[in-house]
Amino acid sequence: MADLKSMAESRGALLNFDPRLIQVKPGLNVRDLTDPKNREHIEYLKASIRENGFLKSHPLEIFQEAGTVFVAAGHCRLTAVLELLGEGVEIVTVPCVPEERGINDVDRILRQSTSNSGKRLTMLEEASNIQRLMGFGLSVAEIGRRMGKSAGYISQLLDFKAASPEVHQLVREGKVSATFAAETVRDHKGEGVAILKDAVKTAEARGAAKATKKDSVIHVPKPKMSTLVELLRVCRTRLTKHNEMDVVRSIDIALKPLED
Repeated sequence: MADLKSMAESRGALLNFDPRLIQVKPGLNVRDLTDPKNREHIEYLKASIRENGFLKSHPLEIFQEAGTVFVAAGHCRLTAVLELLGEGVEIVTVPCVPEERGINDVDRILRQSTSNSGKRLTMLEEASNIQRLMGFGLSVAEIGRRMGKSAGYISQLLDFKAASPEVHQLVREGKVSATFAAETVRDHKGEGVAILKDAVKTAEARGAAKATKKDSVIHVPKPKMSTLVELLRVCRTRLTKHNEMDVVRSIDIALKPLED
């Protein structure tokens, strides 16, 4: 089987590949290309590449499986190049480097979260990667250790991933931060959506584009009237034993309309 060097158009310190030959392995790229911020990032890359060419200082990282060349790191840059080709911009090759030996899909997914280069993953994208890693048999504790994150943080991301599409859309639209949404969903479960929506309304009323914790009003279910009556009766009994008759009379006054 041909190796990457022999498959390249030209080679030296870098391998130069026709970008149309580089594929995206299904299930490996977690980027949500419908996210407005990701689209903005790709448009920025396209403008840079159109003006300055593809920088050799930021080559794509690639690997080969069964004779097919895949991108390991640089999915957004490859997307930008392919879109430019579709728009008629001439790009013959792009600089690439082979990934180091012994790397598998688990390592590639982890690197998307731990890489020091490129655009950081959103919390939702990172949560999707965590689910994929769990599908490979990794535990929450192992994922946290390899990502350099606490198990609590990993669990919070999974809770955020499991939240309703309404919550995810609020984050995509920039109406709440991913951190605020994740914490709210974690702490308030089913009430999370209502709390976030109310926070957005409060923020909009004060002229703010994004809601924060200070806009949040926690939804606490009102106690049932029967529960309140029972609580007052218990208090009345205990206070009577301690001869707190002034307070008992006040409770009797409060109980009368509730018991009628």
